[in-house]
Amino acid sequence: PIVTDGVMNTPRTETEKYEDIYRYRQLRFNYYSTLLLKARVLHYSGNRQDALLTAKLLIGDPNVAKYFPFVDPSKLLGNSSTPDRTFSSEMLFGIYNQNRGLIFRNNFSPEGTTNNLLQPRANFVVSNLFNNETQDYRYQSQWASSNAIGNTNPMFVKYMDIADKEIFYANVFPLIRLSEAYYIAAECETDLSEAYNHLNIMRERRGVPQLPVTSSADLHSKLNNEYNREFAGEGQLFFYYKRRNITMPNTQNGYNTSSYGLTDARGVFPLPKNEISVR
Repeated sequence: PIVTDGVMNTPRTETEKYEDIYRYRQLRFNYYSTLLLKARVLHYSGNRQDALLTAKLLIGDPNVAKYFPFVDPSKLLGNSSTPDRTFSSEMLFGIYNQNRGLIFRNNFSPEGTTNNLLQPRANFVVSNLFNNETQDYRYQSQWASSNAIGNTNPMFVKYMDIADKEIFYANVFPLIRLSEAYYIAAECETDLSEAYNHLNIMRERRGVPQLPVTSSADLHSKLNNEYNREFAGEGQLFFYYKRRNITMPNTQNGYNTSSYGLTDARGVFPLPKNEISVR
C-alpha cells in the first residue's frame, strides 16, 4: 500500500479503502524501510557496491521525495506546541511507545532533579558535536539549555512531550530514516565529489553550509560527526563504530574526555543462554 497510497498517517475516512490496520505505514515494516535495511546490511557486510546501488534506489525514487519529505524548518523551529523533533516525515520505519514522554522525563528532562540525569559534559554539544554550527536544525530543535539543575549545559530534548498527544509523531522512536541512505551513499561512493554531494545534500537539509571536496579522510571525519548529530538517541552509533572498527575519540565522547577502542568486551554481545546447546 505504501507504494500506491503513501504513508497514510491519519485515521481512515469513509471514502478511503484501507482500514486502519493497513494504515500508518511508517510504523509497519514497509517496502521503503526494507530497501534501506537491505542497504544497511550490504554495507555492514562490506558489499559497498550493492549497498550504494540500493541506497540510490531510495535517493532517486520520486515517491520517496513525495511520501518522505525532508523536515520543514518553518514547522520545526517556528512551532512551540507541536515541533516534530524526531523529523518523522523522513522516518521510513519506527515504533510507537506511549511511554515516550515518561522515558524522557525520567532520563533527560531539563526540569528533572534526579541524580541519574543523562547529560553531556560541559561545552561538548556546541563545541565538539556541532562545531559551533548552532544554526543546525538538529541543535536548535533537539537540544535545550536548562537553569533548573544549576547549569546551562544543553540537554537532550528530542523526545520531549508535545502538546498534541494525538499527532502521529508524539510517541514514536525512529528506527530507519531516509538520511541514512545519503550517508551510506556518501561512504560507498568511489567518486569523491559524488560522495561529498550526498553528504552536502543532508547538511543543506539541516541548515548548515556545504563542505568543500577535500579528501577521503576528511569525508570520513565529517561523516563521523554527522552520524553523531543525526542519530542521537536512536541506537545507531554503536553499530556505526562497530562496523567501521574504529575508536570513539575523546572529542566525540559526550560523557568524559576518554577515548574508547572497540574491544570484544565492548563490541560483542554474548550468546543468550537459551540459544546455547549444552551437550
